[in-house]
Amino acid sequence: MAQWRLGLKDAARATLNEGNKLAQDISSNQAVDLGDGGINWLVARILLNEATELIAGNSASGNS
Repeated sequence: MAQWRLGLKDAARATLNEGNKLAQDISSNQAVDLGDGGINWLVARILLNEATELIAGNSASGNS
């Protein structure tokens, strides 16, 4: 999100894509044991979802 706010749009998109690869979304029909990393995964997903909304919202409004 910081990269996006600094105007580094391509870098922000690349970082977001990498983050999504590392902390993949879990669909509701999957049983996944996150073990001790469950809280870390949850925080990462929340931040990634917020960043996705920021980038998607600004791209749709023509601020890309």
